[in-house]
Amino acid sequence: MLLSKITVGFIGAGNMAQALVRGMTASGKLKASQLFASAPQWDTVNLDKMKKMNIRTTSDNAQVVQESAVILLAVKPGIVREVCNEIQWLSTPANEKLLVSIAAGISIADIEQFCPAGYRVARVMPNTAVAVMEGTSLFCLGRTCKAEDHQLIEDIFSSVGYALEIPEQLFDAAAGLSGCGPAYMYLTLEALAEGGVKLGLSRDVALKLAAHTMRGAATMAIETGTHPGILREEVESPGGATVCGVHELEKHAYRSALICAVEAAALKSAQLGSKTKNY
Repeated sequence: MLLSKITVGFIGAGNMAQALVRGMTASGKLKASQLFASAPQWDTVNLDKMKKMNIRTTSDNAQVVQESAVILLAVKPGIVREVCNEIQWLSTPANEKLLVSIAAGISIADIEQFCPAGYRVARVMPNTAVAVMEGTSLFCLGRTCKAEDHQLIEDIFSSVGYALEIPEQLFDAAAGLSGCGPAYMYLTLEALAEGGVKLGLSRDVALKLAAHTMRGAATMAIETGTHPGILREEVESPGGATVCGVHELEKHAYRSALICAVEAAALKSAQLGSKTKNY
């Protein structure tokens, strides 16, 4: 299915939905006229943000479902069941819709239970860097999906960065790493810049140096495929400044802190799904 021929609807117009819209329209693969978003009437802030991006909006979730070939369920985990109860009978086997959940911790089996009628269900875990077409989106397909749905989801999400299919049982781990990862990187970026400011660099220069350094390091790892430990050693000269800086990070358990952050976020993602099941 060509992307230029479909309508993608968003149920939910929050930060992730907005990030996806920005990336999709910037990529040129999807036009604003192909996108449609719903949010409650009281959510005027997010609805207005969508309107400013020339996205058609409504407060009627049913309208989004009826007019879209692909529906992105972009709501908080705690209201997934409520939204699914609202839309479950709007699709029939004769008029199937592809329902893609980006809600953290909510399994495909949960969605299929909440929406039993006529939907092909998939799950995607994007991160906010999709807004600048540098996102990471992990996906898996439900048992009712068609063969062509794999390519369709890959086409949609590769338009805003890197898309990779993984087993669903790894989604919570992936949430802790790539889903939450931008926040860890921003914190690191902020700290690096603060170090520069402490030593006399202007804040603007320090932030630019830190950001470009992080981007350069990430690009090196991606483009060369070289293990980051080897790349680090290539920067460290014996007795040099870099190895002294790395030693300070090791003294403060830098790597351990990041590992613990990934683990804590993954556990929280699993808990969010568990709470929804018990709701």
